[in-house]
Amino acid sequence: METDSFILVGKVQKPHGRKGELIVHWLHPGIIPDKPLRKLWLGDDPDHLNDWDIVGLKSISDHAILQLKKVNSREQAEYLQGIGIYMPIDFNQRTASLAVEGFQVVDHRNGKILGTIESIDMQSPQLRYLVRTGQGQYSVPAVPEMIARVDREMRQIRIHHIEGLLPE
Repeated sequence: METDSFILVGKVQKPHGRKGELIVHWLHPGIIPDKPLRKLWLGDDPDHLNDWDIVGLKSISDHAILQLKKVNSREQAEYLQGIGIYMPIDFNQRTASLAVEGFQVVDHRNGKILGTIESIDMQSPQLRYLVRTGQGQYSVPAVPEMIARVDREMRQIRIHHIEGLLPE
């Protein structure tokens, strides 16, 4: 996979126990997968990631206990301490939605730039983009009904304008 097709989702904090388990801190707790994970990519540099097969994963809020295949001792787990954990951007809607900070938000009807995505609110059940304009900040639901097109090359999200949702 290409480098820009991965997003940093967590960090290995420390070993857990004697059998190579790892305590992981999720950077974006809202992306906890909605389908089983079989593989994660680890590395300090997104250009040089290694894929690891998952033996077990138990998420608890913004942390998890992770067991990787071929990590069988505390010493091996200590070697991975502090390393980044990556997932493919297209793994699910939530991971894809994370990779848009800094993108322009554009009205799909008329091409008018409405603002820039400043951050992503992942605390609600539905992801929301927090968009900064000259007049302040507003949120846009990150749902297929709102998003007309994501152009990663142009760093833009074109949205379907719904009357009353966005400030004039």
